[in-house]
Amino acid sequence: MDEKKYFQVIDADQRGAIAPSAPTCLYLEVTNECNLTCKTCPLTYGRVEPPALLTLDKVHFLVAQFPSAMRMVLHGIGEPLLNKELSEIISYLKAAGKYVLFNSNATLLNARWRQALIDSQLDEYRVSLDATTPESYAAVRGKPLFPLILNNLEAFMTLKRRLGAANPCVSLWLTGLRETLTELPDFLRIAHRLGIEEVYLQRLVYWHDDNNEKLATADQSLFQSLQFNEEEIIQASEALAKQLGLRFEASGATTPAIAPSPNGMSDFTVFAAWPYAIQTEIDAPRPGITPTRMP
Repeated sequence: MDEKKYFQVIDADQRGAIAPSAPTCLYLEVTNECNLTCKTCPLTYGRVEPPALLTLDKVHFLVAQFPSAMRMVLHGIGEPLLNKELSEIISYLKAAGKYVLFNSNATLLNARWRQALIDSQLDEYRVSLDATTPESYAAVRGKPLFPLILNNLEAFMTLKRRLGAANPCVSLWLTGLRETLTELPDFLRIAHRLGIEEVYLQRLVYWHDDNNEKLATADQSLFQSLQFNEEEIIQASEALAKQLGLRFEASGATTPAIAPSPNGMSDFTVFAAWPYAIQTEIDAPRPGITPTRMP
């Protein structure tokens, strides 16, 4: 079984009340707490559950129920580095032969965590950066921590090189906002300067309410509403990525400008729908239902 698969495609005629095959991927939300106040995140504007952490014992219990799942995604709505058992959880999953990854804001990526993530044999460390300047970072992510994050990432990449560590593979992620899309070329340049070889543009997930402060709105989304100048920015960024030797993709697509769509067409306006799929999600106690996003 491919350890990098999120799901298995099932013919519509075979779908029924009982899944014909076991899950290939588990989302294990190691915490629902976060240290940022992002204007694209529902957690900033209200809670549907009490704070919770996923323990190593609970991970043992959950993973044992799904032996078919080889891909473990350790994020949800919170910041995984807030869970002090995280490195032990990763080490346990790696010893069980799993492929392990998570998204992080990298604000807590201090010397102890840098060494721990390498020692635990984590496969991927995905950094949601979302900006290229202190000002735009604070506007989107809620706190003035941009210089700290760049310092953390530079130290992490330096440590990886010094130790000759191939893993974790580090990538930078930019949410597709009209507010920050013009920063995409500089985003690629930051990745190149840090020695990070993978950059991803991901779909904005928005919701409807009366809050006028949030950036997670239909007006900010590029999905099915890409303007000509925005398409030019993405195409220019593709060329720049090739020049810099970077892998540049939209979430789940082969290139940012072209992606498979349900009707077989290739069009940027549908690229963001592709990564979304029904998942088996096991996480901290959750009295409400919240959307799940594939990284």
